[in-house]
Amino acid sequence: MILSDASLRQLLASGKLSIDPLDDDQIQPASVDLRLSDHFLKVDENRLEAIRLDREVPYEELTQERIVIPRTPSSSPPPASASACPTT
Repeated sequence: MILSDASLRQLLASGKLSIDPLDDDQIQPASVDLRLSDHFLKVDENRLEAIRLDREVPYEELTQERIVIPRTPSSSPPPASASACPTT
């Protein structure tokens, strides 16, 4: 079942769903961001040419309250002014 943010907020307000602790900014359009710890492992991409299955992947350990993952160009939607131009 997929719930909208409005449905999630309604369930939380009614007590049918309980998440504690919960900050309002954790509620997303169809999910809730959960924080399980302040300890994170991040692939250390500065030490890799590529991630390979036959080699151990180096990780960087981070301890902080929150990590914001920036959008990459491939995951960002195109700008509103962008349009497809056919090639001839």
